[in-house]
This record gives sequence, structure tokens and C-alpha cells, in this order.
Amino acid sequence: QGVKWMNHENTKVQFNIFYGLVISIGASYALLYAFEFARLRFPCFAFDFRIVLVLRSAGLSSIVAAHYIIVSISFE
Repeated sequence: QGVKWMNHENTKVQFNIFYGLVISIGASYALLYAFEFARLRFPCFAFDFRIVLVLRSAGLSSIVAAHYIIVSISFE
């Protein structure tokens, strides 16, 4: 069918959600690595480890959610 399947409104919305999830994955892991770099580079830099847990869980849950979006598009 070529790109005819992109004419569905549901597919367009799902792809926008997918792209948003990809951006949130990149942002959460970028912040995670920035915090780790600051912690290792500057000895006076101390932060709560819950920040790392929240960022890591947000990244992992976004990866799973993005996978489910792609699976739901394949069923459409």
C-alpha cells in the first residue's frame, strides 16, 4: 500500500506520541549521564540518588511504551 496507511488519523496521533516518547527517552538518559558526570567530576557535588532512580525508570518505561505504540500501529 505504500504510505497510504499514514492517512489514518489514529496512526498520525500514535506516531506523534511515539516521537514524544523518543525525545523523553533521550532527555532522561542525557540528564542521567549529566548527573553522573557532575558527580564523578566534582567531588563537592552531592545529590539524592532518587533522581537517578526516577530518570532511569522514566527512560525504561518510555522505551516499553514506545514499543507498545509500534505494536499497536502494526495491528491497525
